[in-house]
Amino acid sequence: MSDDVREIEMRVEGVSAPDAVGPVASAIRALDPQATVRLDPATGIVHAMTRRDTLEVVAALAKAGFEARAMTL
Repeated sequence: MSDDVREIEMRVEGVSAPDAVGPVASAIRALDPQATVRLDPATGIVHAMTRRDTLEVVAALAKAGFEARAMTL
């Protein structure tokens, strides 16, 4: 894990309910406990500040049952 914090944004399918932020945040924080995670249920866009690479976050979300697509900032 790098010491550099990265800002990543991704669209996650199936997170249209506000209570989806818990499982999404848990999947990301399993990789990086200090990550900050915000989810906009209306758009399905997750914004995270993390020390992990985008592909690692996408893989963690897939393992948790979410389909995520990275977006560029």
